Amino acid sequence: MVQIFFGFVIMFNNVIPLSLYVGLEGIKLGQMNLINNDVNLYDDRSDTPARVHATNNLDDLGQIGYLFTDKTGTLTDNIMNLRKACSPDELALVRAAQEMGFLVVERSPESIKIHITDTANNTERLEFQILDVVEFSSKRKRMSIIVRCPDGSLWLICKGANSVILPRLAKAPRDMIDELEEVSDLAGHADRGDQEWLEMSQGTPEDYARNRDSGGAPSARDDMIPLRQNIRAAGNIGSFRQGTLHGVVESAVTASDEEAQCIRQSFAHMDRYAIEGLRTLVYAGRSVSEGEYQDWKRLYHQAETSLHHRQERIEQVGEMMEQSLHFLGVSAVEDKLQQHVPETIEKLRRAQVKIWMLTGDKRETAISIAHSARICGPSTSLYVLDVTAGDLELQLTSIADTILYGAEPPTHSAVVINGATLTAIEKDPASRLRRLFYQLAPNIRSVICCRASPSQKALLVRVIGNNPLSKVERGRFSWLRPWSGPRRPLTLAIGDGANDVPMILTASVGVGISGREGQQASRVADFSISQFRFLARFMLVHGRWNYYRTTRFILVTLYHSQALMFTSYLTAAVILVIGMYEQDLKADTLLAVPELILEMHHKTKIALWSAFGSILGVWLYLLITAIISGYEPSPYAIKGGMIKEYGRDPSWWFALLYTLGLLIAAESTFKSLRQNAMVRALVVRCGSWLGIAFDSGKGIREGFNDWDPHLWQEMEKDKGVRRRLRDLGNGRKRHKSRSKTLRPL
Repeated sequence: MVQIFFGFVIMFNNVIPLSLYVGLEGIKLGQMNLINNDVNLYDDRSDTPARVHATNNLDDLGQIGYLFTDKTGTLTDNIMNLRKACSPDELALVRAAQEMGFLVVERSPESIKIHITDTANNTERLEFQILDVVEFSSKRKRMSIIVRCPDGSLWLICKGANSVILPRLAKAPRDMIDELEEVSDLAGHADRGDQEWLEMSQGTPEDYARNRDSGGAPSARDDMIPLRQNIRAAGNIGSFRQGTLHGVVESAVTASDEEAQCIRQSFAHMDRYAIEGLRTLVYAGRSVSEGEYQDWKRLYHQAETSLHHRQERIEQVGEMMEQSLHFLGVSAVEDKLQQHVPETIEKLRRAQVKIWMLTGDKRETAISIAHSARICGPSTSLYVLDVTAGDLELQLTSIADTILYGAEPPTHSAVVINGATLTAIEKDPASRLRRLFYQLAPNIRSVICCRASPSQKALLVRVIGNNPLSKVERGRFSWLRPWSGPRRPLTLAIGDGANDVPMILTASVGVGISGREGQQASRVADFSISQFRFLARFMLVHGRWNYYRTTRFILVTLYHSQALMFTSYLTAAVILVIGMYEQDLKADTLLAVPELILEMHHKTKIALWSAFGSILGVWLYLLITAIISGYEPSPYAIKGGMIKEYGRDPSWWFALLYTLGLLIAAESTFKSLRQNAMVRALVVRCGSWLGIAFDSGKGIREGFNDWDPHLWQEMEKDKGVRRRLRDLGNGRKRHKSRSKTLRPL
């Protein structure tokens, strides 16, 4: 079988040459080098060029149908500026800030030192010791720190999203708790799934030691019980069960009307901050006794040194301290958009790329950023999917009827969905919600997914990339559809942080941004850039160039192979006849004289020298023929023929010019027939065509291929057109007098 396979490969070498594969790798290396050395993809502020980490999908950049982007650090600069704050003691905090000065003079992993200046300009230096830090994670959505104050007291300070801080408050309003509990009931399958896995591997706090014994780790049961007794005695933990919102709610105490109103007002301020596009955080804290901390520290140390599921155990033990917190306040920070993000989004939308923004921020913040980045415009029809707003199936059906079957479907539609709703759709037992969402998703121009976890980001990318509804129905000619029908859309995911890695790895093309959150995304991605604005040149310029170059190379190589095969077939006929029918001696002679076969036994060296002699003879023949024919030109000779023979004949020149004229006329006529309508539509109908507005994205007239490459090749020959195209490519605005939108024909 091996011999047959390689023999087949060798025989088909002229049809599909093996050099094609080697050549493809060579041109991809050249394309990679062009991208790596493109000065237009270089960021001088961070001294970061573009980098290509994989060459197998360079041509895929020009075929992207869906763009999935993170928000923080990808669309924004990830430079946080505190703009607003709100707390129950806001007035007292403002007055204290006016009367006293707080200055951080030193910060280390173990402590922080602050200078406090009073109204008498007396300066006091305080040192706060940092004991432990429970780090932030996408699953926890919060982080906590335990500090020892100068007076020796211990404090736990926690910051995070409102959805995880509110249930852990000791005095939270009951109606707000019930609302979060309802969300957890409807869409808490993912958390429960994680909790089931965690309980199988570790158990609840009561079973923590027992499951650790089964894993070969030291028992912590004797240490867990005193800790829980300590905390219960202090009134900090009720019947809390790890990983469920119900257990958290049981530990919450109904607040008084005044306190509830204060918390409710602060959360209302936070919603207004989010609408303005600011990132919001909730702060809470509580005092910790020395005994409680020592018991907890012992368990935390065991979790840190565990060899099995270390991160999960750290989070489990850390959460035991994050209960019965006192509300401190909320903050809002501004994260500005990067340069030229709206212009880049607009260009990609004109290229018919569907843009989905996946973020972990609040819904109001995500919608505000989407409008600022032009993912959504003034004419965008915005639809909100919310698991707490009622029947999800009814919501999906209503949106699908409007977008797919409406009498006047919107020109640009966007759907807003949060992580809880997405989990409810994915975990639907009957799978009906999932089918409706899969049917609706490819027909939506933009999606804004807020409060999304890394796994949910990867899920959305997988849904579009492997959409089962893109498969055609079976039919008589269905076997031709994979080659003739539309292919599944290619997806591109771009992000800058570790939480974007699953999304980047799931997409057809992954792009990482070398941002302030580390290099994890840029290292695992296929391509690395420093700013989102470079994505337009990456896709629209290099993507098209690479696809065009690759296809041209393949077509020319196949053409060359077919021409070589055709020539070999004609010239090999005589050789085949010789190889099949040539006889140097008659059969009777060979039978009569058996000794004639002995000559063949010693022909190996003779045949080798004969081969060299044949090759040498061919070159000698060509050399002698060229020398002899050059001195005596014939009507068909090239050397000297232009001066002495056909070059002096006027009829030869007339025939040559006549033939070339016919070829030029035929080619010009063909091009004119193809481009006349488009050129007339651009020049005659538009008048001053440089004022065309391409905002509609439909071109000169609907149903006509206005973006034909041959047309734009002709237009680029005009200096004014080139100058205008260069201005448009650099993002310069058109003059107001030339901003009229062209009416379709």
